Amino acid sequence: MDDPRNLPGLAHFCEHMLFLGTAKYPDPLGINKFLEKAGGSSNAYTSSEVTVFHMEFSSSALAEANDRFADFFRAPLFNRTFVQKEVHAINSEFEKNLQDPTRRVLQVISNLADPESAVNHFSTGNYQTLYEAPKNEGRDIVKSLESYFRDRYCPQQMRVVTVGPQSLEEQLSVTALRFGALPPRHDKSCDSRNFSLPVAWPQERLSQWVVVEGSQPRAMLWLYFNLPDLRKHFLSHPMTYLNHVLTYAGERSLLTTLRKDLGLVTEMKCSADSTSAGTSLYVYFVLTREGVEHLQGLLDIFFSYVALLKQQGVSTALYQSLADTLSLQFNWTQPRSPMNTAKDYAERMLRLPPEKLLSGDTRIDKLDTDLVTHLISKLTPDNMVASYVPSSTDGKTPFPNSAHVQTLPYYGLKYAALPLEVALPGGPSRWAGWLAAAKVADSELRHSLLAQGLQLEALPEIPGPIEDIPKDLPTTYMKASVSKAHSADTGTALYGTEPLLLADEGEPLASHRSDRGLAHSVKIWYRSGWRTTSPKMSLQVFFRPYEGAGVTQLDELRLILFGKLLNKELEPKLSDLTVTGQSVNVAVSKDGLAFKITGFEPVLHKLLDRVLFEFNSFHMNQSAVHGSKFAGAVQELHDELSSHTNLPAVYAVSDKKVLLSKGETSDEEALSMLDRLTPTAVMRSVGELLLSQPLSLDSLVMGNIGKEVANSAVNKLLTGISVPSWVSKTNVQSSQARVGDYAPIVKLLQPAEVRSLNPRAGDPNDVAHVAILHGIATVESRVVYGILGNMLKESLYTQLRTQEQLGYIVTGGTGLLSNIHYVAAVVQGSVLSADEMEVAIESVFLKWFPQQLRSLTEREFQDHKQAFLESLLQPPMSTDEELAHFIGSVSHGGVCFDLLNQLIDFANSSRVSKDFLAESWTKLMSPEIGHRKKVSIKYFAKKVPERPAVEKFRRDLEKRKLTDRSIERLSREHERTQVFERADSAARGRLAETPGGGYYPTDIRCERVGKLPSARPNFLQRMKP
Repeated sequence: MDDPRNLPGLAHFCEHMLFLGTAKYPDPLGINKFLEKAGGSSNAYTSSEVTVFHMEFSSSALAEANDRFADFFRAPLFNRTFVQKEVHAINSEFEKNLQDPTRRVLQVISNLADPESAVNHFSTGNYQTLYEAPKNEGRDIVKSLESYFRDRYCPQQMRVVTVGPQSLEEQLSVTALRFGALPPRHDKSCDSRNFSLPVAWPQERLSQWVVVEGSQPRAMLWLYFNLPDLRKHFLSHPMTYLNHVLTYAGERSLLTTLRKDLGLVTEMKCSADSTSAGTSLYVYFVLTREGVEHLQGLLDIFFSYVALLKQQGVSTALYQSLADTLSLQFNWTQPRSPMNTAKDYAERMLRLPPEKLLSGDTRIDKLDTDLVTHLISKLTPDNMVASYVPSSTDGKTPFPNSAHVQTLPYYGLKYAALPLEVALPGGPSRWAGWLAAAKVADSELRHSLLAQGLQLEALPEIPGPIEDIPKDLPTTYMKASVSKAHSADTGTALYGTEPLLLADEGEPLASHRSDRGLAHSVKIWYRSGWRTTSPKMSLQVFFRPYEGAGVTQLDELRLILFGKLLNKELEPKLSDLTVTGQSVNVAVSKDGLAFKITGFEPVLHKLLDRVLFEFNSFHMNQSAVHGSKFAGAVQELHDELSSHTNLPAVYAVSDKKVLLSKGETSDEEALSMLDRLTPTAVMRSVGELLLSQPLSLDSLVMGNIGKEVANSAVNKLLTGISVPSWVSKTNVQSSQARVGDYAPIVKLLQPAEVRSLNPRAGDPNDVAHVAILHGIATVESRVVYGILGNMLKESLYTQLRTQEQLGYIVTGGTGLLSNIHYVAAVVQGSVLSADEMEVAIESVFLKWFPQQLRSLTEREFQDHKQAFLESLLQPPMSTDEELAHFIGSVSHGGVCFDLLNQLIDFANSSRVSKDFLAESWTKLMSPEIGHRKKVSIKYFAKKVPERPAVEKFRRDLEKRKLTDRSIERLSREHERTQVFERADSAARGRLAETPGGGYYPTDIRCERVGKLPSARPNFLQRMKP
């Protein structure tokens, strides 16, 4: 909100430019090079009134990092050479947001505010506002940047936070030496700013109905309410109360009434943002087709519920129970990553007093019922802007006939605004009457709904106080111990002892008996306590089918829809149990049934009993979902599969997985089968496809829970799932039984390329995603690609983002697809076509990055290796990280518990050298035999062009000065490439059927090649009789 009126986006632009050289460190790429060596990264964001910069790096680089960072704010160069380049990055970021449905609505709403207020503002900026317009008007953008920096970047408005392993004294000393040297400023421009005037929302700009051109298949309704600035009310957190009563998901709640009883919405959420200009409260609904037809009925329910809130008043008991719940969560807060912690607290320090820095955003220390009452009184149609976003699949946007259709500046989307009473005749006056009287006549509401074709059985109710909030929690099993025998074991020192396979007095598990419920085999892994601190326990139980149990694409879709229907049924039934901070997730897929519960041991069995009762009640009842409810669920899945709200680059990465992973189904394939689903087929899917056959049970129980309780909890799930009488059981031969560890990945013998339209309609960007497969992951490959991946990411960013400005999204590195290692890059932008982006990526793979590896000094190599080792040695920050460390080994049958130690040992061995890195990269990119295992996913913004002929491809490579040998290799690959119009199972089948191809083995390799077995017995050796 702090931009000059004639330079929208200047604050955002200034944020970008500070990374591009300073007086002491003038190299525009200097910060990237430094962070690459230090194994780190950096970023920044500009919000309404704050800009936050953050970076992470190896702890050994603290002094230099502070010095470089401080110079950002002492003497940035605002290098003219990079102005136009960086404006392209801003423009690419803007184009990335053009089709984002949330940004579109928020920008329309802000555009309706008073034009003179800071709220009515285009804050991102683009090429037009930051380059073309200033140039045409004779304004020097560099001087504008320098002036903005001088007036706004004042040391007294700055807060610095460091998080690291050094002592507080050392961190403070290093930081004070660098940042303390910034000269103080006392001119008026450094005073804190307030944007409350001019008033953004005078009455004449409220009570509006806005229709916004849609960009996605799912229709939405947004309600904006103008509330006062609440930043100083951090002790009472009034919005926590308001958010809870509006979005509570229990039975008879507002959400359940709208979603389950009336079928008008699929989602309802609230969000609020407070600035000096006021607090913006957004209540938004994702609409069903029924909801689109009954918008006024939806608002009838909403405002009748607000009237009920006014009538009953603020519940002190509920408010106190919310305070107690937040206090419990605060007392056991899980730490975040160092960079996120620093970033979060730097922003908090600008808002909160020091004594409330830790608790100010997370705890209710004062009940202010008067303030909550006042906020509820502001939820009126007179204080609202309602924005309706129709589905993009309905064709032309249904703008009201009487409305003036306008075009949103910069975004180019169309919208129309008119008075609420004109758009919804009779509605606003009816709602205002209910709110003024603080009561709703039941008969009047029902009559209004009935006139609209809606029949409501029961009105929504306001939630009562939260019950069963744990107090005086037992902590007997909370801390994981490390025995002296394993204290020198790095993995154990970091994550604690590995889970044990529970045994019964040295005999095989009693749960291995053939009469144990669904399971043919059972493994219950248990570990007492956490290395981090939490009073909770985690229970994860997986029922998985054996290999050979064929599941068709249609069967998979049946299971997916069943899972969605089940979780919609579970949410209101379990809401009162989960609102205290516990969680329940039941996943249903072709891979089996998964139950994941996080909570407190004293109430675990109560939670399990409820989960089992609701699960059995649902899946045993074949007629539980039918008619309009089933049709609505199918339509919701249809809209979900056809919506593209994410970045196109994300879909490109997903297409790679579909193209290469056996059993994956594309969204388009799933959409084509939706009309073949029937209620009976879906409701019988779990019984027919999963419960009909013996399953393998693998479970992991960790945390603040005793062994006996853990064992009994798993066995309760094991024996508690009912099997319908109509299920025909099949058998599995023990000698042949095997649970699939990984999805098999296509073994490419020649390159593959997908060429298709950008899936996000209207998005102006092309995308190129290029991946080179290495093969089955080993200890050696995990280390070498772990080091190379961090280096490659920075190299891609430096060359293609900073130097060439190809787009806002430029990233890459290494990763795992199932058990297969790969190197990849992705570029999204509008500067080059996807075909040209591919050539740019290859220039990094085959020119710039090899040059970097060849010129690597021994000191630089050691820095990179040390940064990699430090990433391995980073202790877990949360229970989730501890679980993630062990769950892979458990789900694969109990292998690779020692993988971390293997990685550390190999990384410290003499084999890992700078020459080894260069040789590994050469082998991957220039194999002696055959072609690289290359996959390219390309999206085009407007239409898919003809694939460039090899002659054109060669010329593009020559322009980038690749070696003749590389050009010849790439040209041969280009000619041998299999090209597809889309990534789907048919394309994957063609790749796999290539003679000599097929799929990689699903091996799991976690021992070094040629390494003698460890003297330390692994879990299997210890458990042998």
